[in-house]
Amino acid sequence: MSDVTQQGNGGVPAEIDTGFGDALMRGIENIQPTAGGSGGLPFMKLHKNSGVFLYGQTDEEVQDGSQWAVNARSLKHGWCCWKEGSLIGEVMDSVMVPMRPCPPPIHGQAFQQQYSMEMVCLNGEDEGVATLYKNNSYGFRQAFEKLVRSDMRSRYEIDKRFFWPIITLHSESYEHKSYGEIFNPIFRIVAWADENGVIAGKPAAAVAGPVQAAKPAEPPKPARKRKPPLEASPAPEVAVQREEPQPTQQARRVPPAPSSAQVEAAEEPARVFTGQRRRPAAR
Repeated sequence: MSDVTQQGNGGVPAEIDTGFGDALMRGIENIQPTAGGSGGLPFMKLHKNSGVFLYGQTDEEVQDGSQWAVNARSLKHGWCCWKEGSLIGEVMDSVMVPMRPCPPPIHGQAFQQQYSMEMVCLNGEDEGVATLYKNNSYGFRQAFEKLVRSDMRSRYEIDKRFFWPIITLHSESYEHKSYGEIFNPIFRIVAWADENGVIAGKPAAAVAGPVQAAKPAEPPKPARKRKPPLEASPAPEVAVQREEPQPTQQARRVPPAPSSAQVEAAEEPARVFTGQRRRPAAR
């Protein structure tokens, strides 16, 4: 299912220290399959009504086709407790240590299993932006477990250096009989990198390191206009082609062809809310 566009070197050069990788893979064994603190980074989330990925306090839309490097050192598992929309308890640890037992309920509210990972955007208009994706939904836990338990583990078996995933973000939905349309995240692997950000099959200077590329947290800013989607490409450095602002709000009925006088006086066309696809992709 993963769309791996870059191939690793295979083998392990003598100078490569596999200590972290071996410890990570042992920790991944502790991730429990799903049944039935952020450090100031903006949170990534999947909008429950549209299937669009957003981040930050202003709900900045993730550019379609943008590539995100997952920081393998940031992978965590644990428990969270929510009540009436407020987080009242949380325990998170690195996946390299066994998961703690489920804590007792708080004020009658049970804890739920939760995973988290930090990601850095490698191209497009969000290049260099670091986010924290932390969630306890069933769909996110499934996507996380596939990425970590299946894809990363399988990759590490054949390449002890290039096993840090670079992914694109997608979503799928299904109709729930009680809650309506439910969106779940999908993480598609497009390349593999090492800890220093060198992409398998690419020159060492092809991209900044997944960890080092993170930008410090910035004060909230007004939401930007929609970004054009990025064309699919194995290389993270992609030129961005801007287009005219696209529709964002409710659709308006298109009137008959205007006269020349109306054309001259017309304002910018109304924006249309299209649902899942928010921004056209940048080149």
